Amino acid sequence: MADRIKEEFYRYYPYLCRGARNFCLDHFNHFNPKKEIYIGFSEVEMETSIRTLRTDKIGTLTKIRGQVVRTHPVHPELLLGCFTCNDCGIDVDDVVQQFKYQQPTTCGNTNCGNRTRYSLDVHKSKFCDFQKVRIQEAPEELPRGAVPRTFEVIIRGDAVENAQPGDRAEFTGTLVVVPDVAAMMGPSAIQDTRRNGPKDADKEGVTGLKQLGVRELNYRLVFLAYHVVGSGREDETRRQLV
Repeated sequence: MADRIKEEFYRYYPYLCRGARNFCLDHFNHFNPKKEIYIGFSEVEMETSIRTLRTDKIGTLTKIRGQVVRTHPVHPELLLGCFTCNDCGIDVDDVVQQFKYQQPTTCGNTNCGNRTRYSLDVHKSKFCDFQKVRIQEAPEELPRGAVPRTFEVIIRGDAVENAQPGDRAEFTGTLVVVPDVAAMMGPSAIQDTRRNGPKDADKEGVTGLKQLGVRELNYRLVFLAYHVVGSGREDETRRQLV
């Protein structure tokens, strides 16, 4: 089981969180049923440098180290959305969001042909804390004459705000592929869509696969971290032990 978790960590992660939550519900009487639990692994043997992050590491449990260059504020991220059909009023629950805002493809009512007109019910949807951090290679890890490489890290759950700019932090998680929404919605992409599409495309929207062009092929690699240890946190732990 440990080997399968290491090899397919991203696939098993939701089941691990669900199992930990069910364990708390069974063994702790005062546990809040609405509370979500996020699993974080420490002391992971498999460590990869920023320079060697490749597509073969996607979905595997790994650990990286780097110097934090920039941190973004913590924002709420939509994980499971509950949408209400604007035509018939039926709710569509647990719509999985894959790093971008995704509405239901079809309405739950078979007699309703709505595909685009939905409203998000924030009270029934599931959110979690979300933070973006940019790290770069440490000077002692650089090959001779090389320029430090940077990488974007996405932190979720209780691991947010554990690393501050200037810290040499340790991130445990997995490498994932996310759609490059900024490139898809950039000025050049919008101009290409308007140039190639019909004149009334802004009124009718995208009518077919031809109008999409290659925008859906823009993806990038980011590191999804569930456990973060910063240099400041390590010093505080040492003081507590002393």
